[in-house]
Amino acid sequence: MSGDKLSQEQIDALLKAMNEGAEMPDFAQEAEKFQEYDFTRPEKFGVEHLRTLHTIASSFGKQLSQSLAARMRIPIELGPSTVEQVPFTSEDAEKMPFTSEYVEKDYYLYCVIDLGLPGLGEIVIEMDLAFIIYIHECWLGGDSKRKFTRRRPLTAFEGLTLKNIFSILCQNLEQSFESVIEIKPKVVTTETNPNALKITTASDMISVLNVNMKTDYWNTTIRLGIPFLSVEDIMDKLTSENIVEHSSDKRKTYFAEVEAEVQKVRKPVYVAVGEQKITMGSLEQLEEGDIIPLQTKVTDQLRGYVDGKHKFNCFVGKDGTRKAFLFKSFVE
Repeated sequence: MSGDKLSQEQIDALLKAMNEGAEMPDFAQEAEKFQEYDFTRPEKFGVEHLRTLHTIASSFGKQLSQSLAARMRIPIELGPSTVEQVPFTSEDAEKMPFTSEYVEKDYYLYCVIDLGLPGLGEIVIEMDLAFIIYIHECWLGGDSKRKFTRRRPLTAFEGLTLKNIFSILCQNLEQSFESVIEIKPKVVTTETNPNALKITTASDMISVLNVNMKTDYWNTTIRLGIPFLSVEDIMDKLTSENIVEHSSDKRKTYFAEVEAEVQKVRKPVYVAVGEQKITMGSLEQLEEGDIIPLQTKVTDQLRGYVDGKHKFNCFVGKDGTRKAFLFKSFVE
């Protein structure tokens, strides 16, 4: 047998020998050329794909922990992330945690997110309901230095906080996947019953990315479920080389990107042409057309202000028929 794959003629010969009970063909004796294959657990994600997804999970966890730490004002440590692939229905649903003490639907929240591009499907993010309630209470001024154990359905008020959490999740997902492809994630729906999830076929394989976060007071795991069928069109892009090349390109354009973002910031700018002190009585008597004499000469430098701070000096002048200011110098 040449190569690692059987030709169609060899496959037909094997099937014929098995059906007729005859001796196996000569090439079938080359045992070292064969690999066991479990049709109930087909490995659709290769080692390279899982390694890339692990990098994406680590990036997602880092950005999420930083976002939450800034809002809750406590240091959040990112634990090691893990990645595995399992059949969606037979194993992934069974691994979704719940205990006899809590009703299954009141333990975890499952957020279905559309990746937002043609050819790509949906993924699911799994979070502990107690963690969501904890975040809600912290954002409202509650004590963040405590454990969280209370799990229950969310109230309408807590649902507003949940929308903000989803906004952070989608933003972090977009940034984590940018080295592979520019996705536009958006929330489709949420479920508390894992059996109600319809993100892929029952027989599809799903890669499970576990992001572990902890503090001195609590630890939790956020799980990302990425079905094979949802990312099949970009499997050739899930490579370490792709991420390394993107990181290198990112460093080269870092300063240009920062400058471009700074250029988008709008700040109020005004120039003080002069000052004059008048009494309140005189101010009340002012009418349209009145002239207020200033102590400033046309040759004097004027002060320019940006966001209320003195930032530059200039001269008054004209640009054609338009009134203008001639920039003179920056003020440190």
